[in-house]
Amino acid sequence: MNLCHRDLIGVCSDLLGSYNSIIESVDSHLETFLKTLPALDENDGTFVEEVFSGCVRFEPIISVVIDGFYNRDGKLVLRSEEYIYRVIAYLILFRAEELGACHLKKFIVSLDLNKMYRFLNFTLDEKNIRTWMKDAWNQSYDSTFVANTVLCPLLEFLPELRKILDSIKKRIETAKAPKKSTIPLVEPKPFNLTQPKPIKIPVPERIPKLKFYRPVPETTYIEPKVDGEFLKAKELNWKQAQKLYREANKQSPSCATKTDKSEQTKQRMREYADIENSKLNFNQKHYNPPSASLLAEVIPVKLNAAAILREGKLYQRREEEEMKRFERLEAGYSDTTEFNDWQLRMRQVDAEKEQMEQERRRLAGLLSKEDAIIARQSRAQEKKDMADIVRAQAEQHMEIFLMNRLAEEEHARKMVEKVTVVHENARESKCRLQQYKAKIVQSMMEESRELMRQALEEAEIVMRQKMELINQIKEMESGRVQRQKMVDLTESSGCGLLCEMSIAELRERLQILKMEEVEEEENRRNEIFNNKQVKEQMLLETLETIARHRTEISKANAYR
Repeated sequence: MNLCHRDLIGVCSDLLGSYNSIIESVDSHLETFLKTLPALDENDGTFVEEVFSGCVRFEPIISVVIDGFYNRDGKLVLRSEEYIYRVIAYLILFRAEELGACHLKKFIVSLDLNKMYRFLNFTLDEKNIRTWMKDAWNQSYDSTFVANTVLCPLLEFLPELRKILDSIKKRIETAKAPKKSTIPLVEPKPFNLTQPKPIKIPVPERIPKLKFYRPVPETTYIEPKVDGEFLKAKELNWKQAQKLYREANKQSPSCATKTDKSEQTKQRMREYADIENSKLNFNQKHYNPPSASLLAEVIPVKLNAAAILREGKLYQRREEEEMKRFERLEAGYSDTTEFNDWQLRMRQVDAEKEQMEQERRRLAGLLSKEDAIIARQSRAQEKKDMADIVRAQAEQHMEIFLMNRLAEEEHARKMVEKVTVVHENARESKCRLQQYKAKIVQSMMEESRELMRQALEEAEIVMRQKMELINQIKEMESGRVQRQKMVDLTESSGCGLLCEMSIAELRERLQILKMEEVEEEENRRNEIFNNKQVKEQMLLETLETIARHRTEISKANAYR
């Protein structure tokens, strides 16, 4: 079966859209897809196969063009048409010279002209091809391959492609707009509506009058007399107590004026203190003071591994610093003590300046805070004055509103008197109409009851038939079905996956893994034992270094 150019593009795009490289290969997918189609011509089948394999092979190059088109000029293009643009991009980039300008134009013209013009205008831009497209292609393929296979043939065939683009542009411009079908005008007709009933004038609601509220009594804002009398009595009692206290001090007995102890009492207290202190010197005859040699002897302290390493690192750092200082003195460097003192003084001066600046900022903040408080108070006073003005205006508007409301009430009262006269005449006709409607409603209710009774009887018959059918189905399904399947541990699941295995193979692999874990654990133990021995040897060497440094320090102290 020979296919047209449009159908060939559609077959290739459908083939690309249904392909998944994770599940199946190119050849298997191509065979399964061609089986679903009617028998193709030999040339058409070869074309579909080559286009599909080429799109899959050069997918990075084509993806650069398609992604750039969707990000720049194709933001409004549907994503479902992506595979059509992939096929056209492959034909332009790799098969333009083989197909020729004539056949390539037929493939492009068979599709939507506006969409193809937008895509070709972006793809055939020489600036895009030589700049970012070329750089993106070089990231995926060798530069020589890109230059010889893609870039040079495309630039040589670019004038022919430009002619195709210009012809598409002319066809779009010369295309006539489709004629709009003339629809006969709608002739308006007046609606057949019932005449509206006259609007009833509602009876105005009675305006409720404000209740009389008693003013707040003045005694609320006056302090009670009981509190004042209580405070006066309290103050009088305090004064009397002070007077009695002063009189008692003046008339105190002579024995109460002497506060110092006598000499005899002081002597007795000293004797008691000496007796108590003598009791603290118990076992004085058995006491032996420590010898001077024992006090002068330095008792070694047992250190742990961390303390040994820390002290060894300290002595090592001191040795390195001393060597560096000697090297600098040999090279002619001077001592940096004066510079450090000067730097310390400068830092103190900077700190004092910073403290003064902080104090200045604090005082400025206090001043701004006071200014804000003054401004807030003035703004509050302005708001208060404005509120007084608004309140006075509201009172004036309220008086005008009350006067208008009284006039409206008088007018509404006169209208109500007129309407009541009309309602009295219409009440009799309304009663007759209600009686007539009641008779009609009673007859309709009797008919509806009869129809409802018949419908209930029919529904009951249908429900009875459904229940019998359900019982029959339950009886048929009540029989038991025995399902039993023998399990073969050496047989796989048969899903067709590369990683599937039987239960026996799984158990064997688990046993191998356990053996590997045991071997790995043994190797890890040996490694830990070796590391431990190395660490112990390092600690012994560090201890020797520390002992040597301590000996040197003790000798230096003895010489001093």
